Amino acid sequence: MKTSAPESASSGEDASSLIEARCHDPNRPAECPISRFVPAGPRLSINLQEDVQTFPETTPGNLCSWKILACMSCTFVPTRSILRYLKFHLRRTRELFPGSEMDRYAAFALDSLRKTRARENVPSQEEIRSIVARQDMSTTVHCHGGGSCKITINSHTTAGEVGDKAMLSASADEHNTGWKFYFKLYCFLDTDNVPKDSVEFAFMFEQAHEAVIRGQYPAPEETLQFLAALRLQYLLGDHSSQASFPEMSQVFPMVRLRARVQNSAKTFTPGAGSVAERSGTAERKRSSFLEGTLRRSFRSGSLSRQKLEEENSLEAWMREEAAAVRTSVMDKWKKLQGMNQEQAMVKYMALVKEWQGYGSTLFNVECRDGAFPSELWLGVSREAISVYKRGEPWPLEVFPYEQILSFGAPLPNSYKIAVEGRELVFETHMVMDIAKLMKAYISMIVKKRYSNCQSVSSHGSQCSAW
Repeated sequence: MKTSAPESASSGEDASSLIEARCHDPNRPAECPISRFVPAGPRLSINLQEDVQTFPETTPGNLCSWKILACMSCTFVPTRSILRYLKFHLRRTRELFPGSEMDRYAAFALDSLRKTRARENVPSQEEIRSIVARQDMSTTVHCHGGGSCKITINSHTTAGEVGDKAMLSASADEHNTGWKFYFKLYCFLDTDNVPKDSVEFAFMFEQAHEAVIRGQYPAPEETLQFLAALRLQYLLGDHSSQASFPEMSQVFPMVRLRARVQNSAKTFTPGAGSVAERSGTAERKRSSFLEGTLRRSFRSGSLSRQKLEEENSLEAWMREEAAAVRTSVMDKWKKLQGMNQEQAMVKYMALVKEWQGYGSTLFNVECRDGAFPSELWLGVSREAISVYKRGEPWPLEVFPYEQILSFGAPLPNSYKIAVEGRELVFETHMVMDIAKLMKAYISMIVKKRYSNCQSVSSHGSQCSAW
């Protein structure tokens, strides 16, 4: 890239528009935004060097090139030889033009080069504008449960820094337009020693509840109803007939209820833990459903009409079961009279932690080779990978990281884990999420063991490698 003849200061204001046009041109494939200016690969260093050499250093008014360089400094990592030359050029510019805009852009670029790492996604237009203006961006971080806070970020803000800022700036500022940036805990390292009054514990509570209502907490229906009652006590306090009761799907995993009803309709066998069964009405409902199905089968009419009638009967059954669950949850909620919000949260977490798989991130996967049932959960935790039959509390197999030889995606939507003596292949669209989480946990194990080795070595002992 060659810079044009020296321009006026006002023409430098067009830099952000020029970069945005090149970055977000719909006719160009998604790629690194500045690659239109500086192609990736070996030419990056050459073009960057040419760009540095042709900066009009004696013309402080020409800021367009400096704005482009600021964007490049936040996007690319130059090779080591070019990086040395670039830093020398930036320092020399600061010495020659102290207090000027060139000085300020050179300082910004130097600071960015110290922090820039290889990135996966192109910068947004808002990020480009903030870089050109050498300012931070303002964004809203939403937390599960309804809380949110406004924080400032830039191209180099890490997830850890976002968490720190979110914990310090928590508020109830809500915006219901556009995309939402949610903060969640990524790795669960020590769930037992988190202070009950900390923001981290509140995050754990909200994410545990999210797993419950999504049907990713395998517990008896009675336990799920009690968790729903605790959630209501946390949200609304003591039971009151005047309280605005939220949708059942916000406190109870309706997907579990629907699955039980559908399974009962198919097999005509009692549903485990059914509220209706405890009240003595389950068999009557199943008999009624069966009689209606038989009557429809003898009627003349199209198959589509029969199917529609069956679906309507199933929905009616589902509404009755949902009403029974709601009544049971309300009764349990009334018994929590006097429990404050913190106590409800602590009790909720105590119940959730009774499941031995708590702390695992569950991914829906499928197995096609017959080694396991078809529909599975792949649980990724700090110590091991666990394979669960979907909905079951006990793992079919557990593989500690020490036994895992390799993992990755040989094909799109296919995830392979090689353990000692066998290979496990799962189908899932969450390939990258699983791989990143496993890599994060393994990296932490390695760092911890390396730290322990260093500590032992400092006392004159030897430490064996993993």
